Amino acid sequence: MNRLSKFMIAGLAVAAMTGTALADDPPADGTGGGDGTTTGGDATGGGDATAPTTTDPAAAAPASGKTKTLGADAVVVIPLGDYADAANAGIGAMGRFEFGLNPALAITARAGLIYNLAKEGIDTFLMIPVHAGGKYSIGTSGLFVQAELGITHSRISTAAGDANKTKFSFEGGAGFQKGKLNARAGFYYVATDPALQGIMASVGFDFVAM
Repeated sequence: MNRLSKFMIAGLAVAAMTGTALADDPPADGTGGGDGTTTGGDATGGGDATAPTTTDPAAAAPASGKTKTLGADAVVVIPLGDYADAANAGIGAMGRFEFGLNPALAITARAGLIYNLAKEGIDTFLMIPVHAGGKYSIGTSGLFVQAELGITHSRISTAAGDANKTKFSFEGGAGFQKGKLNARAGFYYVATDPALQGIMASVGFDFVAM
């Protein structure tokens, strides 16, 4: 075999080995195999990437912030001025309803009975306040300010007879809410003649929250 034939055989062998190596190596861009139909599931995120996702409608719906609360307050009134001439203190209880318009603002209503520890010459001294108003919470600290107005029916019984009056009244102040417990204190005014004025303080508990 002459030298030219040997070179030709060696060249054919190298070309055959190079073609085999190229056929075995995967494409560098990872777009699939030799048939051109495979796109490489892992490189493109697989079939799961295009699957539709489901969302719970309840979780997706924004919270309205509207709540309803029923509670009760134990009340103490410290009389001032002419009120202090007739009673040492007032104690009682009030039912409370709150309708939250949003997490900060609520419409409130309270009604109840206050029994006054009357001084000498007065047999019975009762007050029935019926108020409605608003409550504004200060951030998430638990502090709030509130004000209510309405009417107070007062009844004073003495040896000379009874005196019943229903007059405009007002109560406003500040308080603190911690979970289901709350405490508040404010100025209480009843537009009788003479006017009844005092400091009303209460401690309350929320029985139902909706």
